[in-house]
Amino acid sequence: MMAFLSLLVPLLLTHLIYDFYLQPTSWWTKSTPHARIMDWTVGPLLYGLCLLVPAVFWTQNISPLLGVLAVGIITKRLVAVLDGQLVAQSSLVRFTVSQGIHLVVLGLIAVSFVAQPPWVGLTEMPLFSEIVVIGTGYLLVLKPTSVLISHVLQRFTITLDSPSDHQHDYHGLVAAGALIGYLERILILTFTLLGSYTAVGFVLAAKSIFRFGELTRSADRSLTEYVLIGSLLSVVITTLVGVVITQSLTLI
Repeated sequence: MMAFLSLLVPLLLTHLIYDFYLQPTSWWTKSTPHARIMDWTVGPLLYGLCLLVPAVFWTQNISPLLGVLAVGIITKRLVAVLDGQLVAQSSLVRFTVSQGIHLVVLGLIAVSFVAQPPWVGLTEMPLFSEIVVIGTGYLLVLKPTSVLISHVLQRFTITLDSPSDHQHDYHGLVAAGALIGYLERILILTFTLLGSYTAVGFVLAAKSIFRFGELTRSADRSLTEYVLIGSLLSVVITTLVGVVITQSLTLI
């Protein structure tokens, strides 16, 4: 496992340096015809050559090094093709797909260089059980907690304080509330596992400050109570999950 990571990390570092620091922005945005040509021709070659830098420290045999070069070139070309096919998709989808392909390819390159696959003996690692428990906790406070909170909130309805309130629209980003909840629970769980309860209080205070103006401008008291119930449920569930994980780790 350590041999696998000792090659994967340099490969990943090389990828990050090339894709986000060395590669001109115009290439991956394809803002001009010249940029599109460079992205399709020079870009793949330079990417393959960059991957050779960490690979050459593992072996000086020409065959595997040529393989890394070829894989790097093909990967960049494949990503360029897929990016063109996904032009109708959002930029987030295209970015996730392209970076996911790169990560998988880098992992396969690292696997091909090590004598033993990285998953052999994985369950015998000292930290394996801890990683599984902590990973389960993070998965639990994301979508399952959101679903649970939505079921609880279905029992409550937002009532209008005055007949004219039906003219009021509550504007906001689509799905922003769910994303805010995810980020909030990730931070709270992380700080809870680290035993930094002061930082948990800071997260709650920061969220309260940002929501204070919105809620005080609202004519609906029920909206304020609705948001407060959801926020407190999110905090309570995440904190309890963090405490359970902390106690479980002491038993492993």
